[in-house]
Amino acid sequence: MRIAADTVASNSDELIVTVRFTNSSDDVVDSIRITSPVPADVQYVAQSASGPGSEVLFSVDNGRTFGRPGELTLPAPDGGVHGADASDYTHVRWVLHAPLDAGATGIARFRAVPR
Repeated sequence: MRIAADTVASNSDELIVTVRFTNSSDDVVDSIRITSPVPADVQYVAQSASGPGSEVLFSVDNGRTFGRPGELTLPAPDGGVHGADASDYTHVRWVLHAPLDAGATGIARFRAVPR
């Protein structure tokens, strides 16, 4: 994510994080997973991820594991667990349903707001 040096995001600004990907090989590639960290100074906006023919998964443990919203949990202060929400996401992953042709490119996006 890039913000112009003379631009300061306010807490009401919404940013679009764009991930561009290319199959630079000469072969069709399948089982594609595109993963992007959520920058530490922003928080993911719920239900904002989009990508070409993909399932979107999230991580709350710095990319070690991924799941759908509602499946993710975090330790609770009492020793139990509680459900994670969009503000807890550390990574976004797009799992493409179709192969990516040689030389093909794509774009995946999500929205975020400053913390």
